[in-house]
Amino acid sequence: MTAFFGRLWIDATIAISFLREGRIQSLMITLGVAIGVAIIFITALIQGLQTNLIESTLGSQAHIRLVAPDEVNLIAPYADDTLQLIQEDKRPQRLRS
Repeated sequence: MTAFFGRLWIDATIAISFLREGRIQSLMITLGVAIGVAIIFITALIQGLQTNLIESTLGSQAHIRLVAPDEVNLIAPYADDTLQLIQEDKRPQRLRS
């Protein structure tokens, strides 16, 4: 156990000496780590908000839509021995409230 703390003390001493020697380098490393953590945090925050927004929007709305059937033209009855040729365009539909 003592060897572990002795080794840890040596590592800490070496790390502090490197931090003191290259102050600009230490500042840049610290700044890079801070920016990386901030980017990960903001990405996770945006993803959580997006999931929450989608869940609250789609969770409260019905997934089925009822639409009235299209109106069609009625064809007059004809006799059995009559040949009837019909060309019909789709009827424009009225907008209903």
